[in-house]
Amino acid sequence: MNTLDEDKTPSAKSLRYIELVNLVEELKSNIKKQKEFIDREEFFLRTVSHELRTPIAIISTSGELLERLALTGAAQRATDRIMYAVNNMKTLVQTLLWVSRKSDTSLPVTEIDVQAMIYKIVEDNKYLSQGKDIELNFDKLNSGPVIVGNYGTIHLVLINLIRNAIQYTHQGRIIFENSSYTVTIKNPTNEAASENKVESSYGIGLYLVEKICKAQQYKFEIAAENNTVEAKVTFDTMITD
Repeated sequence: MNTLDEDKTPSAKSLRYIELVNLVEELKSNIKKQKEFIDREEFFLRTVSHELRTPIAIISTSGELLERLALTGAAQRATDRIMYAVNNMKTLVQTLLWVSRKSDTSLPVTEIDVQAMIYKIVEDNKYLSQGKDIELNFDKLNSGPVIVGNYGTIHLVLINLIRNAIQYTHQGRIIFENSSYTVTIKNPTNEAASENKVESSYGIGLYLVEKICKAQQYKFEIAAENNTVEAKVTFDTMITD
């Protein structure tokens, strides 16, 4: 009959030590994976930003040549839209590079009419609502005070939240609200979505919002409840009357 060799049986103390070692190793492994993930994200942002510079420069030069032709009517309006999009892309690239570099350098600030910015972004992205039964509601969007902040980061946050709301809504009302320097966007969802489902669905757009808000110390919240997704961002900036 086999008997238990008490000398070879690990004590409770040694078992606790082994468990602790395993936990430490697991923690170190997770930290390493997180660092590798962050490094890949930053490399991706830098690479995309640099790759976009050449086509943006070509389009910008072509647009400037068109402007010299003194166009009229529809041709001039089309050129204006091209130059507006190019300028926004330039700002996007500068902002992405700033985010990827983890720089302590402050970004330039300017006065921003958030209400006007929201109206313009919605107008530019209305094509996402084509073929859908969607109502865009601005009843609670106030003119309010002007925010003094960085145009690029604020624009990038709002355009991603607005595009997500329109793109992922198939039917119902999207509500835009603002109070002082807080903007809230509510959109219906077809299923009872959890917060994790919302984040996975919104993809890189939501990732950029979270990245920018963390870097700029904006307060960002997103939640799904009662078949409604609510995204809220508070811009920690100066306000003028």
